[in-house]
Amino acid sequence: MVRRITQVVFSILLLGGCAELVTDILEYGSVVVETRRRSGDPVAGVRLTLFTGARVMATGQTGADGRFLFENLPPDGYGVYAEPPEGYARPEEILGGASVATFHDGLGLEEGEQKTATFTYVKIGPGAISVTVRGLDGTPVPGIPVTLYRPTGPEGKGVSGADGGVRFDPVPFGNWGVALLDLPAGFLDWDEGAPFLDGIPIEEGSEEAVAFTLEPCQGTLAARVVDPNGAPVAGYPVQLYNASVVLEEGVTGADGVRSFGPLGCLEFGMRLGRLLPWLFDEGPQKDFFDGIRVTRGSLQTFRFEVVRCAGMVRIRVEDLGGVPVPGAGLTLYTSQGEVARGMTDATGAFGFPDAACGVQYGVSVQPPSGFTVTEGRGSSFFDGIMLEDGEQTSLTFRLAAG
Repeated sequence: MVRRITQVVFSILLLGGCAELVTDILEYGSVVVETRRRSGDPVAGVRLTLFTGARVMATGQTGADGRFLFENLPPDGYGVYAEPPEGYARPEEILGGASVATFHDGLGLEEGEQKTATFTYVKIGPGAISVTVRGLDGTPVPGIPVTLYRPTGPEGKGVSGADGGVRFDPVPFGNWGVALLDLPAGFLDWDEGAPFLDGIPIEEGSEEAVAFTLEPCQGTLAARVVDPNGAPVAGYPVQLYNASVVLEEGVTGADGVRSFGPLGCLEFGMRLGRLLPWLFDEGPQKDFFDGIRVTRGSLQTFRFEVVRCAGMVRIRVEDLGGVPVPGAGLTLYTSQGEVARGMTDATGAFGFPDAACGVQYGVSVQPPSGFTVTEGRGSSFFDGIMLEDGEQTSLTFRLAAG
């Protein structure tokens, strides 16, 4: 409500011999105080003091609607001090920070103007916090541990269910936070901290909702296998492993590359398998790389160099008179088992190419029908065969007819 007060000022003006009466009308103003909870519900019984400078101008108390009106105020600078009723507290009392529910000052009231001062309080009592954990596509992520904590430390734990949610109820009045402190491996990068939200004010009946969106931390590892000239080597076996087990095996493509991923942001290793007649130097950064840390969005490629080193084992099978024996079966083997099989042609000859260097081979013969061979080294088999790069070695088996 605005009251109009008339101040009458008498002046004598000598204008053309006439006297004129001059009046000035002053309009008073008002300050409306509103007190409410964060939900918007009114708070009754808040004790109010209106002041200007160090002088108290008026006092009052909010009603059931959480409002009070200071009226008939001349133009001046005003402030309002508010004291919440029993059972209520100022938000800063649990959250800290500057006071926003104690004073409103700097209310410069112009003539006839109305200003509003609003105070927000929290009601002492328990509430609840609901946490939802979802992936980037919005799907729920179950099985994620969630920690409820105060500024002084953890107070409770829960695990997200099939709907990705976990609820803490009741949560006592105060300042709370929630965090995903125990995320499964592969969600955080090496320098990332656990997701959290603190500064959650809990008051009577409050329902606080917190949502976390999880993006798995993933990257890719690749092995590039080349020869000494840098040409890709296709079909070469490569293993991916961690500290415990071999996780995956694969072979290089036409470009000499074998990729593994997406992989979690963990520590891995890669190593070469064996593929004859290719050889490699052994040792760290030669035939294996370990301690590789996958980081978010990374693509790391590691170069392996292999050398082709092979010779040929040529075999001739003949009878005791030196006549070629076609159709004789031949087996090339190592101590690990059979490597290759073959059969002599019409000339009694056969060759095993690509016999790797540095490997001890043996060759055995299986006589065709109508022939026999004496069992033993140098007759039915030869062993201890080792080749250098490009070397050819020739062996002759002699079979008896009968």
